[in-house]
Amino acid sequence: PPVVPVATPEVTTDVDHTDHDHTEGLVNINQVEGLNIKTSRNRQYGTAAMRDYLKSLGNVAGGNYYVGDLSSEHGGKLGNHKSHQSGIDADISIPTTGDGHGVKVGQDGKWGFRSASKNIDYNRTLSFLRHSAPSSKRILLDRRFYPELKRLAQEKVNAKTMKQGEHNRLFVNKHGQRRIVQHVKGHHNHFHVRLNTPGLNDPRSAGRHRGHKHG
Repeated sequence: PPVVPVATPEVTTDVDHTDHDHTEGLVNINQVEGLNIKTSRNRQYGTAAMRDYLKSLGNVAGGNYYVGDLSSEHGGKLGNHKSHQSGIDADISIPTTGDGHGVKVGQDGKWGFRSASKNIDYNRTLSFLRHSAPSSKRILLDRRFYPELKRLAQEKVNAKTMKQGEHNRLFVNKHGQRRIVQHVKGHHNHFHVRLNTPGLNDPRSAGRHRGHKHG
């Protein structure tokens, strides 16, 4: 008898082809209006989300922030940093009194971060933290600044210009959720902001390039 071909059923799957590894590369963030971005060491690369976040800082508490290390062009290990590997970490100056920032600028225009311990502008710093928190997984800042920042934030809660939930999200570990503002030694002269969006080969926003062997 003739052989009757058997039709092969069409198989459909719900495969999500979204690039979850975010391997499309990093963008060169070498100039943003209202910011001073260090480009002399070729460490000014970040994700598109990082670029958009930095652009948003131009008018926050006077703007004019100084931005140090982001990531290298292709991600991976960056100097002595344990993070800054996937385009979602940024070192940013702390506002100081007199509309300044905690940096030292040389005659040649080169600059470096300087301790803000004696002249931090707490009001502008709190404005920076409030603006940055929704975009951030964490913001590293030395704990010596916490008492006054918490006092100012609580004043705003009492005046109903800040919700208690926002205060707690910034400064209180609660219900298994870590606060946004965290202490790591060495952050008395700059913020370290890590975004809560995926980085290059870093789907969990860990600040590390998944393809790199960490030492």
